[in-house]
Amino acid sequence: MSPKISDSEKEKRKMHIIQSATEVFKRKGYVNSTMQDIVDETEMSRGWVYLYFSNKEDIMLAILAENDQQTEAQINSLLTSGLSVWQGLSGLIDMMDQQLNHASDDLPIVIYEYFISGWKQPERREYLEAHYKKQHDYLMIYLQRGVVNGEFKPSVDLEVIIRMITSYFEGLLLHSKAAGSRNVRVSEQLNLFKSMLKSVLQVIEQDGGLS
Repeated sequence: MSPKISDSEKEKRKMHIIQSATEVFKRKGYVNSTMQDIVDETEMSRGWVYLYFSNKEDIMLAILAENDQQTEAQINSLLTSGLSVWQGLSGLIDMMDQQLNHASDDLPIVIYEYFISGWKQPERREYLEAHYKKQHDYLMIYLQRGVVNGEFKPSVDLEVIIRMITSYFEGLLLHSKAAGSRNVRVSEQLNLFKSMLKSVLQVIEQDGGLS
């Protein structure tokens, strides 16, 4: 008879599998990775891994859910930070600059690979649409606060601005990974994008500087 383990230990093992799978996917790519690769990475028994996840698709969905939670937490942190919306948005752009120029995290590319490799599968297309909608909704909540607070008066429909931000960030990420951040001139692009976004949002000058 197998010994019982606590709920906290179960969660710890589950997260270990997810983290191990993430490393495998980043190293080998989603398509080329196998469940055996993940089992080997965890250094757990095959039975234990399959107790939590039936296949690598289930693990990838768990990774995506974790990624969504981090994004939501980041937005909630900005909403309660005391920073103006423009300051928070500007900070996000600067953070992206740092990540693309200095980080070597390939998880975003793995996520793209996952969706692109299964773009004809209805389940993945539906998930991608839901994932895109979540990102859109997070940004809408955040930028609407700037409008309500009188921080800016967009010259273009806020809906279009949000879709522009999402498309630009994702395109820049792909290009920087494919050609290298220096070749893409990430920092210069983001500085220009920030200026254009500030103009389109029509950020209102406040006493002591920008809001």
